[in-house]
Formats: sequence, C-alpha cells, structure tokens
Amino acid sequence: MKPVLSYLYLVVGFYTLFATLLFVFQRSFLYLPDTVSPDAATAIREYGIEPITLTTSDGLSLRSWWHPSHDPHSRLVVIVLHGNAGHAGYRFPKFAALMEAGFNVLFLEYRGYGGNPGNPTESGLKQDTAAAIRYLGDQGFPAVQVVLYGESLGCGLAIDQASNKRFAAVVLEAPYTSMADVAQDHYWFLPARWLTRDRFDSLSKIKQISAPLLILHGNKDQVINPKHGRRMFAAASEPKTAVFVPGAGHNNLYESGVGARVIDFLQHLDKRSAD
Repeated sequence: MKPVLSYLYLVVGFYTLFATLLFVFQRSFLYLPDTVSPDAATAIREYGIEPITLTTSDGLSLRSWWHPSHDPHSRLVVIVLHGNAGHAGYRFPKFAALMEAGFNVLFLEYRGYGGNPGNPTESGLKQDTAAAIRYLGDQGFPAVQVVLYGESLGCGLAIDQASNKRFAAVVLEAPYTSMADVAQDHYWFLPARWLTRDRFDSLSKIKQISAPLLILHGNKDQVINPKHGRRMFAAASEPKTAVFVPGAGHNNLYESGVGARVIDFLQHLDKRSAD
C-alpha cells in the first residue's frame, strides 16, 4: 500500500508543481514578442510605411507604423491589431495588398513589442488600442471611419473597443470566445480556465457590436479551434459575414485568398461612406 501511496503523492506533487508554474509564468506563454524594432528605412522604401509615436493613458510612448492612402477619396483607415507573436513588422507583407488597394493602415505596436517600453498585459494592450484610436481621431479620422482588424490575440482588443463605440467595421481573424477557454482547450488536464489572468472575455461582448462584422477562420486551426469562431459568429448581431476556410490553419489563412475577401468587404464600406 505504501508504494502506491508514494506514487500517488509523487503524481499529485508533479501535477501541482506544473499547475503552479503555468499560473506563475502564464504571460510568458501568452505573449511572445520580438523586442527588436522593424527597420524604418525598409518599411518606408518597400511599403510606404512610416513610424509614428502614440502616447498611452499611462504615459508610455509606443512606436507604431502608419501607411497613408495614395487614394485621396479613401475615407477609411484600418487599425491592425496583431497576434501574440513577433511584432507589427511581420505583418507588413501580409497586408501589402490592402495598402496597395488604397486604404490607410495603422499598424499598432503593443507595449513590450518591437522595441517599445512596458510589459504586455490585457489591461495594458487595451490602453494601447485606445491610444491608437485617439491618435486617429486627432488626425481627423473619427471612429465611424475606422476599421478594427483583430488578428488572433488582437480579436479580443477589437471586440472590446467595438462593444463600446460605433466603428466603420470589425474584421476578426481567428477569434476566440475567451483566452481562458483557449487555455482550457490546450491544457484540458488542468483547471486552466480558472487559472487564466488575462481572460480577454469576448463572447459576452460581441453581441454589442453594431458595426458590420467579418469573421475569418481556418477549419484546421489547431491554435484557436474553429468552434470558437462559430460560437462568436452565432452570438454576433447583424450585419455579419463569416468565412471558414477548408484546410486552412492558424497562420496560413492568407494563402487561401481571404485577403481578397477582406479588400472586397472594405471597398464596399468605403464606397458607402463616400455616397
């Protein structure tokens, strides 16, 4: 009996230790920043993107990236709220066609990413997003001319803002019901849902979005299960559109041609705003 009890105590001990380490270091698993800033000369030369500085409500100066439209009739500006890994510069090639189509684009760079000061947290990233929206307002772009594009982690930021204010549109790429639910999917053998600090609770807020909504999700996404996207689409208010791409995973949606769907969606909005 004693060897069995000893084995049981050992298993419980390892389980408790693993759960404790996951809880303590969870932000290291969630946020995976590249702390090196993109090269400004390359961004300007290859994409017509220039660095700008945003100031957050808690006093941080964030270097972000601005692409002004070459089309004088374009009234929309897209804020790209990128995912949890890398930095904004990795997204420049992905959204090159969007910029070439004539849209103003602001690539928000979060605290702790791309050479910026601070450490990423849910509350901090929400302040960063609010700073980008304020900056655009100061540049003559009210919220009704702003499109929030959330990529993975950024979906929670887009939903949070759009649930409180009317925007031109919201695009969600690989959205999730909450980060706590995603954690539970991956760590099914732990009470991960209850251990998650930065919860990004999105399902409870999406119904409050009144702007046109476009959801994109790969049917083979192994990072954020497509069941999240389907639940979010079902809970969202009209007008809404969803594209679930057969065979696509988490990082290769744009290889399936969804970029053209996004541009078409935004061009229809831009045309309506000009009428």
